Amino acid sequence: MRTGYRGFTLLEILIAIVLMIFSMSAIGMAAVVCARQARAFRSRSDANLQINYALEDIRLRLVSAVSVDPDTQRNALFGGNPIPTFCVMGEKNMYDIDPNNTATKTRYCYGLRKDLLGGDDDDITQEDLLRSSDGGSEVLIEGALRPQISFSHKPGDPPNMLTVTLGTEPAFTPAGLSKEIRKVQGVRFWFINII
Repeated sequence: MRTGYRGFTLLEILIAIVLMIFSMSAIGMAAVVCARQARAFRSRSDANLQINYALEDIRLRLVSAVSVDPDTQRNALFGGNPIPTFCVMGEKNMYDIDPNNTATKTRYCYGLRKDLLGGDDDDITQEDLLRSSDGGSEVLIEGALRPQISFSHKPGDPPNMLTVTLGTEPAFTPAGLSKEIRKVQGVRFWFINII
């Protein structure tokens, strides 16, 4: 039998096991928190991209508008009340604008799917933000982000200017940040006098 070598006692082994369990639990929880924060930042970044795309699309289409659609609630809009949908007659090719050629015009409407097309409120796609036109519709912001949109013109705003407010509520929000993302943009009409 060798002398001078000493093994671990049962108590030392138990203490090592308990410390290992605590340290692995702490590392695991830190990894879960980091993964959730990364997922939340990715969700928020996606929402920002979709809002920016929608605002750019609205700005480009409304700049080429030649008339406001009769279905738009003009009295509410120009009375200072925000409205959830807005429709205009505009150019099919927004980069080639000819206000006098009616053959190149199409109707564009912006709003939530349920407001533009109607349907079952239980369906999540009813919350999609759409650009509807004579050629079909395009989803600008997906319903999972719970988008909200409003168009407004307050008394005292510059003429031929419309304020578009877009907001979303991503499912995951990073710690310490607001749950809602909201952006406001002014859009000027160039070829029509809406006021």
